[in-house]
Amino acid sequence: MHFVDRDVFDEVPTARLAEFVVKHKNAWATYNQARSEGCKPLPKKPPSSWTDDRIRTPLKKLFLKNCGYCGVHTDCGHDAEVDHYHPTSKDMTAEHVFEWENYIWSCHPCNGKKKDAYPLLNPTCKEDVESIYFHANDGQYLVYQHAPDDIVAKYQLTVGKTNLNDKNCPQRRKGIYRQVNVRLNAIKLDNKLYLLECGKEGKDSPDSIKRSEAMSKEKSELLALIKEGEYLFLIKHLINEFRSKDVSFPYTFDALLAESGYLDC
Repeated sequence: MHFVDRDVFDEVPTARLAEFVVKHKNAWATYNQARSEGCKPLPKKPPSSWTDDRIRTPLKKLFLKNCGYCGVHTDCGHDAEVDHYHPTSKDMTAEHVFEWENYIWSCHPCNGKKKDAYPLLNPTCKEDVESIYFHANDGQYLVYQHAPDDIVAKYQLTVGKTNLNDKNCPQRRKGIYRQVNVRLNAIKLDNKLYLLECGKEGKDSPDSIKRSEAMSKEKSELLALIKEGEYLFLIKHLINEFRSKDVSFPYTFDALLAESGYLDC
């Protein structure tokens, strides 16, 4: 799990959500209250914003079509769902039912396991995400020893109620980590040699062209990984971390993502 920054996203469907609040918030409050009291028969379930593509599409884009909890690619159909971080079943006044900040793009398995568990680690909360780290040896996310007790409790609930460290996710993350790092280091070496050759013989020399072509090949393989769409926030984290140690690295994650055309599909 890595930080998903809502603040830099400029396609929030504010007007559409406001419509749902006006039309359906009170009905949801009534429905949730009746459900909590075990009333039978229940009132008719009100309309849901999270089945509306005008809500789903921007949320999917914000999360790069990745589950906010475990990171798997989840684009459309039955495997892609809008999770209410604060569960509707615990929202008696329906304050969070149509709240953008309460929506997490989720795969069906994570949303199904989570149900009404709360509070979990929130991928859009920087404090939550900065309290855990990716452990490359086993592909799991672990909590820092110095993390506050409330964060540790969130972490434990998240591990138990999502696929964060379950199934084959850690193994697949290990593979992604390995592949990305091989390509980043190859690009770094080719870029260094390319700059040296350019300085000695110019950018049009045979050796410079050879290094440029080698770097392009590694970049193409990195673009292919991004286009597959798995664990993109992990890939973003790895590229950003790599760039922080080597300012001459020629590519940013955002530029690679745009060039891959992944979000255009």
